[in-house]
Amino acid sequence: MKTRKTLLKNIALVLSLAMVPASALGSSTASTNANATAVIAGSITITKTADLQFGVAAPSDIALTVPAGSGTARASFDVTGTASTAYTITIPAGSINMITGAGATADEQIVVNAFTSSPSGTGTLSAGGTDTLYVGATRAAIRATQTSGSYSGSFTVTVNY
Repeated sequence: MKTRKTLLKNIALVLSLAMVPASALGSSTASTNANATAVIAGSITITKTADLQFGVAAPSDIALTVPAGSGTARASFDVTGTASTAYTITIPAGSINMITGAGATADEQIVVNAFTSSPSGTGTLSAGGTDTLYVGATRAAIRATQTSGSYSGSFTVTVNY
């Protein structure tokens, strides 16, 4: 009988402990909330304001570099978008050809390469959401047999967030 009485007491003790809140047994729990946030940048635009100008050349002229960092011959672009936001700049990694006429022969082509930009690689829009981007490059030497005429070629400048 004593064993059964002890067993009933132990069961009653276990059941009563199961009913006691965890905070009464010395454990503690805390929680808080956090917000999830996002900012969606407005679209970014680029507008050409000046072409890259290599000027007038003569047969056998040496190569000419137009720096992106200074001067009036560099190409110029207005960039607009979300204020104070950084953007990346992509310029041609290779070369382009300026051509005259059909551009079918080497004498009707002039290679342009070594493109650079200012700012270089990345830029940051002002508090007003604007920036000016400049691009320079190197024009190859002019061949002694180069065809006379006006030469042109296009290149792409890309900006993105």
